Amino acid sequence: AAAVASFKSWRSCHNLSLFLYSAVCCGSTAAWLLHQGQLFDWHALMCTPVEGTWLRALSVTFTLSKIWEWVDTAFLVWLGSSPPLFLHKYHHATTFWLFCFVMNMPGPEKFGLLMNGGVHTLMYSHYWRPWPKKLVPMITVLQITQLAVVTFAWSVNPGECPDAPWSNFDIVAFKPSLEFTATFLTPYLMVPVFLYLFCVFFVNTFILKKSKGASKPKTN
Repeated sequence: AAAVASFKSWRSCHNLSLFLYSAVCCGSTAAWLLHQGQLFDWHALMCTPVEGTWLRALSVTFTLSKIWEWVDTAFLVWLGSSPPLFLHKYHHATTFWLFCFVMNMPGPEKFGLLMNGGVHTLMYSHYWRPWPKKLVPMITVLQITQLAVVTFAWSVNPGECPDAPWSNFDIVAFKPSLEFTATFLTPYLMVPVFLYLFCVFFVNTFILKKSKGASKPKTN
């Protein structure tokens, strides 16, 4: 009992720290981009590099935080009554590597800090102190939205920015180099799986379960 209480206390601290860290990443990135005139300028947001700014250091810490998030799985194993979902295990096993790729282009990198940081602010806030049930589905909806937006930004970044990696790639000839295949195409092996699994999770958790609950006769 004492060990369980200790683990719960550590989990609470873990969730609080990631909630605060994510909020700092999202909020400071948004404030800096607004100050630089990039936040509402699509081309500048997508194309202005982060090298030489403090945003690069913040982005590196944000990518490394994806390793820190692996502790989520440990707490689920230590304190959970059932094994973690495949969605949880796959997501945590691949997100660090995905963000290593995302850092190769400024647009997706900034969107990662803004949107993933924002979603994780809400998510870890809920993990730390549970939200009202009616608001919880919003977190999954925003998770799906940010995955779709960052995928779109990744796809159009080479065409939007003349100096972006792979901006001269000829899609008609389609003679991909090893670097192109390994760096630009690899995220497409991960993110569509995330999108599918999160959509399935949303339907099963917030639509089908709710429908089944509503159809049950009252017992009182």
